[in-house]
Amino acid sequence: MNTSALVVAPNHEQKGSKKIFFKNFMDARVNYVILPVAKRLLRADQAALASAEGYLATTMMHEISHGLGPAFARTRFGQPPTHLLGQRLGLQHHTRLRA
Repeated sequence: MNTSALVVAPNHEQKGSKKIFFKNFMDARVNYVILPVAKRLLRADQAALASAEGYLATTMMHEISHGLGPAFARTRFGQPPTHLLGQRLGLQHHTRLRA
């Protein structure tokens, strides 16, 4: 049984990819999982902020961000994020960290 809320069509280097979100599945996940868990774990004022719209927006932005990747992310000095990982981990040659 597939429990994914979306399907990502094959990624094509020049044409990109297509993301298909299953709104009915996402609504069911919100109504039967997220909201009940929020009511049990969060304060009432915080649980009241949980919504299907927020879940959809968060999921969409998360999935769209996968397509951006390190090719679009840069530090304020114009370097790729893998450069920072190399510095942070003390690696002099960090070519294997590139996505």
